[in-house]
Amino acid sequence: MLKQSFIHLPRVGKVTESEIWDAGIDSWTDFLHAKRLPSRIHNKRRHLRSLIQRSEEHYDLRDAAYFDKALRPGEQWRLYADFRERAAFVDLETTGLSPERGIITLIGV
Repeated sequence: MLKQSFIHLPRVGKVTESEIWDAGIDSWTDFLHAKRLPSRIHNKRRHLRSLIQRSEEHYDLRDAAYFDKALRPGEQWRLYADFRERAAFVDLETTGLSPERGIITLIGV
Protein backbone atom coordinates (compact mmCIF):
# COMPACT_ATOMS: atom_id res chain seq x y z
CA MET A 1 0.00 0.00 0.00
CA LEU A 2 2.70 2.48 0.93
CA LYS A 3 4.44 2.25 -2.44
CA GLN A 4 1.16 3.29 -4.06
CA SER A 5 0.87 6.35 -1.80
CA PHE A 6 2.16 9.82 -2.56
CA ILE A 7 0.48 11.71 0.25
CA HIS A 8 3.53 11.43 2.50
CA LEU A 9 5.41 13.76 0.16
CA PRO A 10 5.45 17.45 1.10
CA ARG A 11 2.78 19.51 -0.67
CA VAL A 12 0.99 16.42 -1.98
CA GLY A 13 -2.51 16.17 -0.58
CA LYS A 14 -5.44 13.91 -1.37
CA VAL A 15 -6.44 15.87 -4.49
CA THR A 16 -2.95 15.75 -6.00
CA GLU A 17 -2.56 12.10 -5.07
CA SER A 18 -5.85 11.32 -6.84
CA GLU A 19 -4.68 13.20 -9.93
CA ILE A 20 -1.48 11.15 -9.97
CA TRP A 21 -3.51 7.92 -9.79
CA ASP A 22 -5.97 9.18 -12.43
CA ALA A 23 -3.00 9.73 -14.76
CA GLY A 24 -2.28 5.98 -14.52
CA ILE A 25 0.63 6.41 -12.12
CA ASP A 26 -0.09 3.77 -9.51
CA SER A 27 3.25 3.41 -7.73
CA TRP A 28 6.54 5.09 -6.98
CA THR A 29 8.12 3.10 -9.81
CA ASP A 30 5.45 4.33 -12.25
CA PHE A 31 6.13 7.92 -11.16
CA LEU A 32 9.88 7.59 -11.63
CA HIS A 33 9.40 6.24 -15.16
CA ALA A 34 6.46 8.41 -16.21
CA LYS A 35 6.93 10.40 -19.38
CA ARG A 36 3.93 12.63 -18.60
CA LEU A 37 2.68 13.89 -15.27
CA PRO A 38 -0.46 15.80 -14.32
CA SER A 39 0.00 19.53 -14.99
CA ARG A 40 -0.37 20.41 -11.29
CA ILE A 41 2.88 18.61 -10.45
CA HIS A 42 4.81 18.88 -13.71
CA ASN A 43 6.93 21.80 -12.41
CA LYS A 44 7.74 19.86 -9.22
CA ARG A 45 8.73 16.71 -11.11
CA ARG A 46 12.45 16.75 -10.30
CA HIS A 47 11.91 17.52 -6.62
CA LEU A 48 9.22 14.85 -6.24
CA ARG A 49 11.39 12.25 -7.98
CA SER A 50 14.16 13.00 -5.50
CA LEU A 51 11.72 12.61 -2.60
CA ILE A 52 10.39 9.33 -4.00
CA GLN A 53 13.93 8.00 -4.36
CA ARG A 54 14.54 8.97 -0.72
CA SER A 55 11.30 7.19 0.21
CA GLU A 56 12.51 4.05 -1.55
CA GLU A 57 15.76 4.18 0.43
CA HIS A 58 13.89 4.46 3.73
CA TYR A 59 11.49 1.72 2.66
CA ASP A 60 14.39 -0.61 1.86
CA LEU A 61 15.82 0.14 5.32
CA ARG A 62 12.40 -0.77 6.81
CA ASP A 63 12.30 2.70 8.40
CA ALA A 64 8.65 2.98 9.43
CA ALA A 65 9.45 6.02 11.61
CA TYR A 66 10.39 8.03 8.50
CA PHE A 67 6.95 7.47 7.00
CA ASP A 68 5.16 7.90 10.31
CA LYS A 69 6.63 11.41 10.56
CA ALA A 70 5.91 12.20 6.91
CA LEU A 71 2.26 11.12 6.94
CA ARG A 72 -0.40 13.52 8.13
CA PRO A 73 -2.48 12.59 11.18
CA GLY A 74 -5.04 9.96 10.25
CA GLU A 75 -2.99 8.58 7.35
CA GLN A 76 -0.71 6.23 9.31
CA TRP A 77 -3.00 3.33 8.38
CA ARG A 78 -1.10 3.29 5.08
CA LEU A 79 1.89 1.82 6.93
CA TYR A 80 0.16 -1.32 8.17
CA ALA A 81 0.34 -3.56 5.09
CA ASP A 82 4.07 -2.93 4.65
CA PHE A 83 5.12 -2.90 8.31
CA ARG A 84 2.61 -5.23 9.97
CA GLU A 85 5.38 -7.39 11.44
CA ARG A 86 6.34 -4.40 13.60
CA ALA A 87 2.81 -3.21 14.45
CA ALA A 88 1.06 -3.46 17.78
CA PHE A 89 -2.45 -2.44 18.74
CA VAL A 90 -3.32 -1.15 22.17
CA ASP A 91 -6.75 -1.61 23.75
CA LEU A 92 -7.41 0.53 26.81
CA GLU A 93 -10.68 -0.01 28.65
CA THR A 94 -12.03 1.97 31.59
CA THR A 95 -15.09 2.04 33.81
CA GLY A 96 -16.32 4.96 31.71
CA LEU A 97 -16.75 7.29 34.64
CA SER A 98 -15.47 10.87 34.73
CA PRO A 99 -11.73 11.47 34.22
CA GLU A 100 -11.32 12.04 37.96
CA ARG A 101 -13.19 8.89 39.02
CA GLY A 102 -12.63 6.52 36.12
CA ILE A 103 -10.54 3.41 36.59
CA ILE A 104 -8.56 1.57 33.95
CA THR A 105 -9.88 -1.98 33.87
CA LEU A 106 -7.81 -3.45 31.04
CA ILE A 107 -4.76 -2.66 28.95
CA GLY A 108 -4.24 -5.07 26.08
CA VAL A 109 -1.53 -5.23 23.43
